[in-house]
Amino acid sequence: MTINSNQNVPFNSNGVLNGITHIPPSDIVTVSLSGDYSITFYVLTTTNNPSASLACAYAIAVNGTVQPESVGHGIQAGNQNIEQSLTGNIILTLTAGDQVALRNVGNTTDVLPNSQDGVPVISSSLQLIKLNQ
Repeated sequence: MTINSNQNVPFNSNGVLNGITHIPPSDIVTVSLSGDYSITFYVLTTTNNPSASLACAYAIAVNGTVQPESVGHGIQAGNQNIEQSLTGNIILTLTAGDQVALRNVGNTTDVLPNSQDGVPVISSSLQLIKLNQ
């Protein structure tokens, strides 16, 4: 999957949904309940593609606005067949109806692999955990 600069990452499946809504393959997760949330993201990028970049930066966006405290970044040394996993976490106060997305905030296009070693892999994930009742 190719993710351009300033593009949100679409998600093609769901885990347990409790108090949030996501319809695959959308790039938006909608919060149903107001409160404090721990939001964790994971991205796997690869340089094993002609359009891949050696650097990457991702962040959480809420209602279209990037949350600067959530930016995770990385740079890959070398240029062939290298994978890099990137994780980030932020705690945010969200209001019912807020829309959360994972966005490529870097200046380059990234390639997220669909498989490794002949096996399908999860190349991106987004986890929201409500911290208070």
